[in-house]
Amino acid sequence: MEKVTICKWGSFGLRLPSPFGNFRKVLVGLEGTEPTEQAKQVVRDYNNRVKARTDLEKSSRELCRLLEDQLFIIASISYLTFLISGNIPLRPPTSVDDLQYGEEIYPQTNDEEQRNTAARKKDVMLSRSNLMCALHGLASALLYRPIDAQYEELDTPELLFRAFKSNSHTHHSKELGFRCSDQVLTPPDYEAKTLQYSSMINLETFRDHCENTVKPSSLIAMSDSPIRILNITRTWDFKHMEGDIIAVINTTKLLGTGVLFNRTTTLAKHFGVQLRTATNPGGLHYANPNYWVAYRWIPAECIERYVSISTLRGLCEKKGIGKHAGI
Repeated sequence: MEKVTICKWGSFGLRLPSPFGNFRKVLVGLEGTEPTEQAKQVVRDYNNRVKARTDLEKSSRELCRLLEDQLFIIASISYLTFLISGNIPLRPPTSVDDLQYGEEIYPQTNDEEQRNTAARKKDVMLSRSNLMCALHGLASALLYRPIDAQYEELDTPELLFRAFKSNSHTHHSKELGFRCSDQVLTPPDYEAKTLQYSSMINLETFRDHCENTVKPSSLIAMSDSPIRILNITRTWDFKHMEGDIIAVINTTKLLGTGVLFNRTTTLAKHFGVQLRTATNPGGLHYANPNYWVAYRWIPAECIERYVSISTLRGLCEKKGIGKHAGI
């Protein structure tokens, strides 16, 4: 029986075979000698297995992304339906145990592995398209619903901005908008009407988001300052600066679709934490009045457009924004 190694997406039941087998044992006797035909065949078999494993891992990665989309869409439809009807038709997963995807795959041959993966991908894609239509329909219906004043801060701007790149921790797609890096295990909040009063975040998770760039977060960063966005992108590699990589986000639509968001300074005040300053080096780092965070997602319907760095810079110059900041 071939050795089986659980891949990093083991919670979805996917397993990948190890390509090594007896390859290393054969190599031990080859030093300084002419390899036997049997040894050459072992090497050929090994190379074939490595290629098959690489192909299977690529398919498995695609499948895992589709399964993550599936879970996210189902939970989002549940939340949007709740906002419209007051009923919760589905409960989203709240732990890794809830993410077990039925029967595990124990492959016997590479061909069987490919068939199993392809079949599961097809199943997910069929249901995903239907759920996607329902999600967009519900979100569109909610965009301009009347909002209680307690939802927003008094000086909430009309637009917020988010710059993103292909390797950002936050998930992004034109279909679904932005999703937090911990999106699979970040359920909607059915009770809070503003982020600062949500039980889904606390001082620890808020501080981790602001100061820990590696740990998965339930929050998504935004800014009300285009100058700040341009300053952030200045440090990026040129390959990440191409194309329309700045999202322009409509805050009225965020409120309509029930997205919880606040300034980082509002949250810092709510949690009773001081900001970092020259006289208080132990305070919360990076939080500032221009820095906003949204909980869990930013729906595609809330994104007015995508613009390039050069377009945003040109608009700032035209309107005289940041003319003393060297932009």
